[in-house]
Amino acid sequence: MTTEKEFIRHIDNKGINILKSLLGENVYTIYSPDFEISIDRPNCIAASSFSISIAKSGYVIIDGDWGDTTEEGIDFHFFEISKSKRPLNIKVKDKALFSPCIFHFALESINAIKVFSLEIKGHAEAVKYDSAILLESVDGFQLCFSHQSSIIGMKELLYAKDEIEDKLREMTLRLALTKD
Repeated sequence: MTTEKEFIRHIDNKGINILKSLLGENVYTIYSPDFEISIDRPNCIAASSFSISIAKSGYVIIDGDWGDTTEEGIDFHFFEISKSKRPLNIKVKDKALFSPCIFHFALESINAIKVFSLEIKGHAEAVKYDSAILLESVDGFQLCFSHQSSIIGMKELLYAKDEIEDKLREMTLRLALTKD
């Protein structure tokens, strides 16, 4: 049986260009208005959004939501990538940030960004969507932003290599951006 309707939800061109702007940048601080860490997944931070601080140029915002297909109700998630002078949903007063969640990393010079997609097929519908964004530094350190499998719409930040590999195992590389 062939699938009749296909839903595709990839990061838009504006979002891809914003991701490209991360190439060559250092990532030291990521802000979030909230977070959740599960005792069984200590190397995974779940949050409603992430704001990556970029030296002197503001923040790259990793946000998104979820939806479902019209007939079979197949859940899918999508990223919304934007750039801002302020982190998303974080109070700023007199140029000071009031963030309950600050994560520090040492991602020196991002030299590759990879976007991974997931495909789910039902009987009459199928959906393809970008499900993970992997940032890689020149020294091999990785950060992976992905969607939590729920309708709450939380995003995940993974930083342990084995957890990243497990997350990406069932996905397909859709796009690779490099510094060259």
